[in-house]
Amino acid sequence: MVAKEDSLSVDQIVVEIERHKVALEALQRALITRAQLQAWSEKQYNDLVELAKEGIEFFSEAQVGDVVTTDWIEQRDELVARARRFIIDV
Repeated sequence: MVAKEDSLSVDQIVVEIERHKVALEALQRALITRAQLQAWSEKQYNDLVELAKEGIEFFSEAQVGDVVTTDWIEQRDELVARARRFIIDV
């Protein structure tokens, strides 16, 4: 049996519950923030991988003696611009 001195009053129990509730809410917010940052990071990574694949494919097609056309330059410039945006945004 618990001695009366060791027992918490109802008011003390309510205070403890509120204290734990505040801590739990803070942890919940931290977890949500981490999940959102993880999702953002994964999206950035996937987008960067896709850009790298497009760049590899585009530049791998170039052969010695190919004529560099305006269209080719525009496609190259678009890839470079997208890469710069990644670098600046991060």
